[in-house]
Amino acid sequence: RDTYPVDLDKLPTQTWKPVAGENDGSGAPVVSIESAEDPVYQQLLSIIQRTRRYVYASPRIDMKNAYEVRKDWVQEGRSRQAIPQPIPEEPPKISLTLTEKGLPKLTWPNDKRVIGLIAQIHRGTKPEFEIGDQTRIGTTETNCFVDFDAPVGENFYAVVFVCDPAKTCGTCYVDSTLAKELDALGQGIVPERRAMENRCPLSMFQPKNGAPVYVGSVNVSEQTQTEKKLEKSVFTQTAEYHLQNGFLTSPIDGIDANADGELSISFDVKCEPSGKWAVPLSYGHWDRGWFIQNFEGVWRFRIGNINCDSQQPIPMGKWVHLEAVLKNGEAKIYQDGEEIASAKLNAPPRLWLGDLFIGQYALTQKPEYQFNGVIRNLKIESVRETD
Repeated sequence: RDTYPVDLDKLPTQTWKPVAGENDGSGAPVVSIESAEDPVYQQLLSIIQRTRRYVYASPRIDMKNAYEVRKDWVQEGRSRQAIPQPIPEEPPKISLTLTEKGLPKLTWPNDKRVIGLIAQIHRGTKPEFEIGDQTRIGTTETNCFVDFDAPVGENFYAVVFVCDPAKTCGTCYVDSTLAKELDALGQGIVPERRAMENRCPLSMFQPKNGAPVYVGSVNVSEQTQTEKKLEKSVFTQTAEYHLQNGFLTSPIDGIDANADGELSISFDVKCEPSGKWAVPLSYGHWDRGWFIQNFEGVWRFRIGNINCDSQQPIPMGKWVHLEAVLKNGEAKIYQDGEEIASAKLNAPPRLWLGDLFIGQYALTQKPEYQFNGVIRNLKIESVRETD
C-alpha cells in the first residue's frame, strides 16, 4: 500500500525486438500438406465431415434453412409459461410462399399473440375446406412450417392455433401408456406394470382451439419438385478382430451409417460362448441407429422400432457370412446367402451419432452384451437420397 499511487513514468520502458527483414524466398520450401491423399489432411477432413453430420443431424431452429436440411429433427425450442396463452382475438397475418426448392412454406409474425400456442397446419383441395384429422399435416410451436409432402397441383392451406398447456408448458408431458405395449415386455425383460403418469401443473386446463385461418393456395408443379440423386458410400475393415472379454470402437468417417435410405452390413463371424445378449456390432442402441445381436441363441437385427429375429440357432465355433439389409422399408438377415429373417419397418429409424462398437453394446457395456469370437471382412454400405 505504501507504493500507491504508482508513477507510470518511473516504470521501465519495454524494449521491442527489431522486426525481421523481408523474406527473399531463399531456402527449401516447407509444405504442410502435399496432396489430398495426405494422412494428416484426411484426418482433418474426417473431423470436419463428422462434425458437419453431427450439426446437420439436429439443426437448431435459428440455423438458416433448418427445415430444408432436416425436416424431421429440428430443435424448435419451447415456450415455458406459468399461465395458459389465450387464443388471440385477431389472428396474425399468415404468408404462404414457395421455397427455393418449390415447397409450400407458411410463416407468420412471432409475436406475443402466438408464443406458447401450437399451430396445426391443414391442407385441402378447395377453398374453405372442412377442417379435420384427415386434413391435418403437421404441427409446430414456431412461426414457420414447410410442407415437404405437398402433392403436385394446387394446394389450399389453413392454420388452427391451439392452446394446450399440458403439452407446451415444458415441465412434463402427460402420458398413460401401458408398459405391456413395449417390445421388451413380450420378451420377459421387464415386469408388467402401468407407467408412471406425470401430471403437468397446467393439465387442469382443457385445450382450446381457435377458428381456422384460411391462408389461400399455391401451385406445386413437377418442375419445382426437389430432384433427388443417390449417394453411395462404403466403410470397410478387412482386419480380423479376435474378441474375448473386450471390445473395440471405431469412428465411421466418410459414411453416414444411419438408415436414411438403403443399408447393408456384412461380415464373417465365428461365435464362441458369449453373454446372454451378445452384440457383435452396434451402431446405436434400442431406439437409435441399429445393432446386430446374438439374442439368446438366434440372430437379431434391431433397427428403428422393430426386431428382425431369425428362428434357427446360431452355429458355434463355425465361420458364417452374415448380412443385415434394410431396403424398401424392410429389414432382412442373410446367413451364408440364405434369408433367415425379415421384418417391416413401421417408423423411420432415429439417428445415432456415435462410434461403431465391435463386440459390445453402444449404450452400455455389460457382461451380458459381451461378444466372444472372431469378426473379419466387415463392410457397411449406405445408399441414401441427396439433393
